[in-house]
Amino acid sequence: CDEESGMECMEYYKEHAEVPKYGLVPDADFPATYGEKGGLHVLLEGKADTKIVSMEAGTRPNIVIGKVDLFLNEWNEDLQQQFDFYLKSNQLQGSANKEGELVRLHIDGAFAHAAEPYKGVNAALHLLNFVGVALDDAFARNTYEMLCDWQGKPLGIDQYGAYMGFLTMNTGIISLKEDGSCTITIDIRYPNEADVNEIMSKFEKVCAERHYDLHAVMESDSKPLFVDPNSTLITRLMDVYRQYSGDHFSPAKTLGGGTYARKLENFVAFGPEFPNSEKTTDAFVGGPHQRDEGVKIEDLIKATAIYAAALEALAIIAYNPRATRPEIEAIRGVNSDGTIYKLLEYGLIEEAGKADLPGRPTTYKTTQEFLKMFGYTDLNKLPELPRYKLDSNRQIVIDDLIETEVPMPSEREEVKENQE
Repeated sequence: CDEESGMECMEYYKEHAEVPKYGLVPDADFPATYGEKGGLHVLLEGKADTKIVSMEAGTRPNIVIGKVDLFLNEWNEDLQQQFDFYLKSNQLQGSANKEGELVRLHIDGAFAHAAEPYKGVNAALHLLNFVGVALDDAFARNTYEMLCDWQGKPLGIDQYGAYMGFLTMNTGIISLKEDGSCTITIDIRYPNEADVNEIMSKFEKVCAERHYDLHAVMESDSKPLFVDPNSTLITRLMDVYRQYSGDHFSPAKTLGGGTYARKLENFVAFGPEFPNSEKTTDAFVGGPHQRDEGVKIEDLIKATAIYAAALEALAIIAYNPRATRPEIEAIRGVNSDGTIYKLLEYGLIEEAGKADLPGRPTTYKTTQEFLKMFGYTDLNKLPELPRYKLDSNRQIVIDDLIETEVPMPSEREEVKENQE
């Protein structure tokens, strides 16, 4: 089970592996994503009193139904003319063909992701609209009128969130059997202000008012992910992104879709797709969720640099209390003035006195805000680092890890202090 069908793989991961205290999910766009809409799946279930013999449309709730077949046992020349007119007036492609005693109606719409249903054309709803009017079918007409609007206005569930924008609704699966048993699966993406219980009560209310054949059931609900866009985590990620990308225009954002970040605490989606990356028409790969999905090598390298810088400085100071600026720069290999300044500004580190070294350089240590942000009670709870050797070029010798305990820099300082 993957990200597109429930993310149950993440539950397995959390049960069988050590869960990180914080992290980044490279499963969206840059810059930082501070919010993801909630995901609600509503089922309309029951027995349908309809002239439709059978109808199977859609395979996943999170995809706009792009094509559909529907079977009827009633057809004539007048209905054919009405169907042709409906297709033409709605700029659709379709067909009606005799198959034994039945007639198969087919319409091609346009597939789209449920996070942006307005970019697609729901072929199933179009067929229900036609059948409801042309054959005076109450079930088909009610279904279309209730579900036709991507904001859910006929149901009274439409709303606009201050951070996440519009609630969106997509009819993703319709299964109508010959015995009349019917299930319709609806995918709703809602902003963090929305009340799921209120959404469900409005479904039930409209179904009752219309004497609708089906009843509403909540199949699943994935709560929204929301991190304060002014928080230290988001502002730090934005600073790193701007430093490496040169993009000082694109703001932090929210998503209609969901990423693995919502399954873990202190996680946010961060890249790797760049908002201003040039897409050439002759590219042999597609973008996210498209055929032959791929990424430019230069974009991948730039994204990797951003991820590394976002975590690097904090890790150095956390594992080396009372580290000096030269020591931090020696480990990072780059000037760290800007990084240290920002960490001080955000209250994640603070000055810890002067080192007993030439020039008396300032030392730094992490703060309680750092511990609080990443879910630790003290620095002793940090994961242990592997012990390693360095070669003549000061590169880690992966195949020659040191088994004997070697004091970390902070431990050596404590031993020295105790000896004194």
